[in-house]
Amino acid sequence: MVREDQNGSAKTDQSVAADERQHSGQDHGKPEPRRSFFSRLRRYTPDPLSVDSSEATNVAAASPVTDLNDDSFFDALNECITVVDFWAPWCAPCKTLQPRFDSLAQAHAGNPRLQFVRVNVDDSPGVASAFDVMSIPTLVVFDQSGREIDREVGLPGKRRLTQLAKGADSATDSLNERRER
Repeated sequence: MVREDQNGSAKTDQSVAADERQHSGQDHGKPEPRRSFFSRLRRYTPDPLSVDSSEATNVAAASPVTDLNDDSFFDALNECITVVDFWAPWCAPCKTLQPRFDSLAQAHAGNPRLQFVRVNVDDSPGVASAFDVMSIPTLVVFDQSGREIDREVGLPGKRRLTQLAKGADSATDSLNERRER
């Protein structure tokens, strides 16, 4: 239905209702922003200027996954079974894998001989080329000596991801048995 306002211009019922909400204080003049489908796939990276130091340490402590680079990667492989996620920030399957990998690492956080790490191939091309990582995401399981035990190229399903973790977990069990002897 079309109505005429005080100035004599025609308005529809929807625009009249919007005007009434605006004058009554219900509408603050800003439409609610639409969230894009891909916004939920973005990683949460707090802005260091807007987060106080205690909150920043809680965010870092919440994730059992360590980010490594070319300089720190080989030192981190000592004495632990290591599950490595080779990823890049522009890779959509990597963004899909990230919460699954984090929850898997959280589930195995109690095992001191098993660690989960992430390597950004854009920032650390040396490590990626050393292990012939040609496509991402790539998950690689290393033993305590840095030898490759298992590898998965591409986005693994939940079952395959669980198999990788179980294989790494059983490797830590055999590592613990050797140490006890």
